[in-house]
Amino acid sequence: MTEHSSSAAEPDLAQGVPLENVVEGGIVKGHVGGEPALLVCQAGELFAVGATCTHYGAPLADGLLAGETIRCPWHHACFSLRTGLPIRPPALDGLKRWRVERRDGQAVVCEELPDTRPPRLAAAQLPESILIIGGGAAGNAAAMTLRREATTVRSPC
Repeated sequence: MTEHSSSAAEPDLAQGVPLENVVEGGIVKGHVGGEPALLVCQAGELFAVGATCTHYGAPLADGLLAGETIRCPWHHACFSLRTGLPIRPPALDGLKRWRVERRDGQAVVCEELPDTRPPRLAAAQLPESILIIGGGAAGNAAAMTLRREATTVRSPC
């Protein structure tokens, strides 16, 4: 696993960057409070998210933007720019997100946003129990997804 840090030459996104530097479909690398971050403009909306993949620390700036998602260049984990949640494995944890404002011709990254919780399913739609067979990556991803979506997962032991 590698750890990528922001260069001192990269902008402090909390201080703001000129809006003309934030092009549609482009990525601006920087930092917020010393943490590597990315500023992205998609469909005219600004998003600020953590700059490293939560799976293995890959630099997401080298990844692919597709709609409101960013994909890891190493193992193709996919994250929502809007919620920070992982959409496709192998990542199981979400990205940090920050609120972004447009001020005086600048894109300014503000406070960190709280974790996004998926909508709660109606209890009538949930099975009484779920058995996951297999302890590999797919079984782990299934258990993590069920936990994240507020389903209780019980061990048979």
